Amino acid sequence: MSQDAKKDEFRKYLEKAGVLEILTKSLVQLYEEPDKPSDALSYLKTTIGGEAEDKITVEQLQKENEGLVKKVEDLQTSNNALENRLKDLQGQQQGETEVTTPAPMEDKEMTEEIVPEKVPAEQDKPQAPSEEVQEPMDTADPTHAPVEEAATDAPVESEEKKAED
Repeated sequence: MSQDAKKDEFRKYLEKAGVLEILTKSLVQLYEEPDKPSDALSYLKTTIGGEAEDKITVEQLQKENEGLVKKVEDLQTSNNALENRLKDLQGQQQGETEVTTPAPMEDKEMTEEIVPEKVPAEQDKPQAPSEEVQEPMDTADPTHAPVEEAATDAPVESEEKKAED
């Protein structure tokens, strides 16, 4: 491979990775800076690599991340141990119920007879006297007037009592 081909390949690699774009932007910022810094290299380091405070923050976040990863591993280990213990206890309980308390069919039938059946909620409520449902009134035909039925359960007030109120 020729030297020019290697350079071209490396340049394409830098373009694809976005390195050339960052370098170009940083150099343009330095060029447009009205007050040129005395140390151009440190300026480029801070614009490309960030400031010292950013590096400290990154280190702190990396340490925190490591701690959280360890905590997750510990919790997963604990969870697995608890799941295994639960399975063991369920297996023991199932083994005990099969061995110590076999229930014959007769006992099951007796318990079914003793247990009262659950009554639906609708049957518990007292039913109100049924009222006749009136058909919807056809407003297009004025010859049909609605039929009003007097309620037999409600006391009837006279017109004089209504006027007094």
